Amino acid sequence: MTKSLLCVAVVFATTLVLIAKPQQTERPAFDRARVVESREGVTLNSMLREDDQFVVVRRGGVISEFVNDSVPTLAEDLDGRVREAQAIAVGELAKSESFLAEEGSWIRSKLKLRIVQTIKQPTTWQFDKGGYVTVDHDGGDLRIKGVRVRAGRYYEFFPKQRYLVFLRSPGAQYIGFVGMQFRISSDNRISPIDLSDGRVATAGSPLYGLALADVITELRVRLKPK
Repeated sequence: MTKSLLCVAVVFATTLVLIAKPQQTERPAFDRARVVESREGVTLNSMLREDDQFVVVRRGGVISEFVNDSVPTLAEDLDGRVREAQAIAVGELAKSESFLAEEGSWIRSKLKLRIVQTIKQPTTWQFDKGGYVTVDHDGGDLRIKGVRVRAGRYYEFFPKQRYLVFLRSPGAQYIGFVGMQFRISSDNRISPIDLSDGRVATAGSPLYGLALADVITELRVRLKPK
């Protein structure tokens, strides 16, 4: 690991506080949304009221995926990502399609990402023709009976925004995210990703604040055959 990268990592290796982010595009008024908890066997349609305009549906325990008091070292973080991810890439959102799942009790999405830069090429599956990958994703945004319904506390991807993504396919043509994903800032640094409730992920990472180019270099060093 380069000395300069390690020094920067020490500065940024602190757990982030959950804070609202500056709006990147038009966002719904989360403070005026009615919040409901998803329940097995209960459809979202049946949970809506006549006066609802915007409803955020949440699932218990999900936030634990984004909040973790233990922060790995930079080496541990990078080593783990190289080991667990079958593909690593910089991508942009090309298309997002949300749909009802689990017999109408939940929302899932298919995110079509355009691959801008490949860092680790998958070996057991391939990117789509033209350099795209379709990722199965919990969460999404739908209109149900005229009401905007959003699954809260999941990753939210924006068009024209770049992301450093780590992907894995457990089989059956399913490709999902593995570990925390990252947003790339306008100055090409690793940043916390947005969540669908209008905030950002709070899990600490030693990669936050590091230059994308330096992180890619470190990942590629670890990907070289030994």
